[in-house]
Amino acid sequence: MENRKCQLFSKTTRESIRSPCFKLSSLDKTYWFLKCFPRGVRNKLVVACKLAEMINIRIQKKINIGFKAYVTAFDGSSAFEREKDSLLIEKGEETKIIVNVWKVLKISHDHGDEELKASAINHICQHVKEVLNGRMEAEIVDNILLATEILRYLSSVIQETYKENQSL
Repeated sequence: MENRKCQLFSKTTRESIRSPCFKLSSLDKTYWFLKCFPRGVRNKLVVACKLAEMINIRIQKKINIGFKAYVTAFDGSSAFEREKDSLLIEKGEETKIIVNVWKVLKISHDHGDEELKASAINHICQHVKEVLNGRMEAEIVDNILLATEILRYLSSVIQETYKENQSL
């Protein structure tokens, strides 16, 4: 996993940080990884996360992936949670967005300082707690670190903005 700071990211979308690989024994021992897009895939104001198979020839034609993902603040509290029982992934699809983790629209627009905006991309996806397949037999992948320094700025902003942004 690359441990790059936000300043190394361009201001365009589609640049990602990749997690270490993890193995799902119940899916024919396939290897998977997560990608975090701090500046989004299509919209740079939405941080996105994708799931992909390392070698995309081993999975069946279609599989269902269930997941539970959350972002933690520095104080350990949960700042965002999302859970889905079934997400269809077809063979040949390298990646699929599993969660748009946080909309940084308000944060970015409330603070005009470019350095502040840059540091806002320094701590958003600390943990994706569990990745399970649709049959609920996969190994639990605990605390996959997508990046050590994505959204450091969120630690201070999260307490102020979480309550009003819960519905995002």
